Amino acid sequence: MYTLLEAFIISIFRFKCNKCGKSTSLLPDFVMEHHQVAWEVKEEVIHQQLAGVALVKIAEDLVTSAGKFSEKTVWRWSKAIRDELRESSSELWPVILERLPHIEIPVGPSKPAREWAWLFRAWEQVRSMIPGYGNLGLLAWLYHNKHSQAVAYG
Repeated sequence: MYTLLEAFIISIFRFKCNKCGKSTSLLPDFVMEHHQVAWEVKEEVIHQQLAGVALVKIAEDLVTSAGKFSEKTVWRWSKAIRDELRESSSELWPVILERLPHIEIPVGPSKPAREWAWLFRAWEQVRSMIPGYGNLGLLAWLYHNKHSQAVAYG
């Protein structure tokens, strides 16, 4: 597992259903299945893009415990995350507004240009005001919620 600061080995626990014979794994919230890079690394890429940094520059400057990543890898992460945020935004806003009904909406020059920038800004407010969310990034939270529903309803 690779994060911005360190590399480490994590244990993945597998469980098998006695009735149907299918097995599943219990993954930590900070990593996506079949990936070796933590959400915090991918979230850093998105934040830099929102700040106007080109993918070429992000790939050159992004230093993680795994070393450098190619521009193509960073582009794939970015595209997958943008697509996911586009698909999930209608589900995300009610959850954010339920947890933080008096959210601060920026206007004027500080107003974000893209919806996913709005989501990240709103998430920062949620994290700062709700105990237990302080270290949880938006992408990790989104993945956790989506995966929890898939397990519960799937």
